[in-house]
Amino acid sequence: MNKAPLVSIIIPAFNVEKYISKCLYSVLAQTYEKMEIIIINDESTDSTLKICNQFLKRDNRIKIYTQKNSGPSAARNNGLKKSSGKYFFFLDSDDTLDKNLIKHMVLFAEKENVQITFCGTTFKRGKTRIDSPEKDSIFSNLEVIRMCFRNENGILHSPWGKLFRNDLKKIIKFPLDMKYYEDEFLIYDVILKSTTGIISKDTYNYNIRENSLITSKDTIDEKTKDFKKAILHMQTLFAKSYPNIRFDYQYRFILDNIMLVKYNIPRKANNDTLFFAQQNIHSLSLKTFIESKLGINLFLESICIKYFPKIFKKIYKELK
Repeated sequence: MNKAPLVSIIIPAFNVEKYISKCLYSVLAQTYEKMEIIIINDESTDSTLKICNQFLKRDNRIKIYTQKNSGPSAARNNGLKKSSGKYFFFLDSDDTLDKNLIKHMVLFAEKENVQITFCGTTFKRGKTRIDSPEKDSIFSNLEVIRMCFRNENGILHSPWGKLFRNDLKKIIKFPLDMKYYEDEFLIYDVILKSTTGIISKDTYNYNIRENSLITSKDTIDEKTKDFKKAILHMQTLFAKSYPNIRFDYQYRFILDNIMLVKYNIPRKANNDTLFFAQQNIHSLSLKTFIESKLGINLFLESICIKYFPKIFKKIYKELK
């Protein structure tokens, strides 16, 4: 690599005073130095901005912008507008990076000339679990989507954990009308239009916390509404196309609808959304469940929702 390209690290931040320091330390510790670190403060009401300003005094690669509270989609879109790197990388403000991650991804992207470089994921919640490919590899975009559908090798449909080349900026715009699952709504469209590869070993460290947007229990109606949008969008993309990954799409479709059923059962939520998810499962044949290679737990849940929805609801409520 004759000349190191600039990498824009985009960090949306809202009320993360407990986590933002650890996140920024992991960025500043990167062995790849040619970065601009763009923090979009989403009008935080805690000490997040104060902490970020303390880091700003220590490193001139940091840039801080404050937007009117608009959610992570607007923050990522604004971060993209402010970025000037050849590559850009989304980092959630409660997560961290292995110290060699950005360097490894840039070297791979430059060598293989790919538009999106993926990495594995270390999941941190109690016990740590690492999902990562065995070696650096070029994969077709459909093979990467297949991995996303099945959550293989730590490859997820999230915007984080991916190094994007800047020629993709024109097709990446996060939907402002979705607070949840906006990544699932967008990322597959982008992958379908991109060349892709995956690196091994160095990972994105995903911190699973109870009061994050996705794990919070306080906004179930809004969450299920957005999840339904994402499922419908994926149906448009994959239900009748790409036969090589048909069974993998079916797996994801079943998994997402089971999750949607579970979201709706324990609490007051939109009954139309629950009915939508139950009907999606009910419309599938036993053959589809078998073809999709669900694994024993998903298979049994699918059968129960399809044939015995009231029993499933009762059992799940008792387990919760």
